[in-house]
Amino acid sequence: MRELEIYIEEHQDSFYRLAYTYVKDRDAALDVVQNAIVQALTHIHTLKDAAHLQTWFYRILVNEGLTYLRKNKRYLPLEEL
Repeated sequence: MRELEIYIEEHQDSFYRLAYTYVKDRDAALDVVQNAIVQALTHIHTLKDAAHLQTWFYRILVNEGLTYLRKNKRYLPLEEL
């Protein structure tokens, strides 16, 4: 668990940049990173090999970004198309 905390502290800027590339909104990117950190801390026990921490966390971050996009889709009325 300590390894995860250190990793998060050292790479938070790159997490934000990745989240921002998905959601294109500053506040939403911060929310996505925060949700990813909560998910990682909650599910750290599922990580089998600490050597895969980076890949594991980035997958969580990407999934949180995609979840955000799915939940916040904007629909255009058919009349506008």
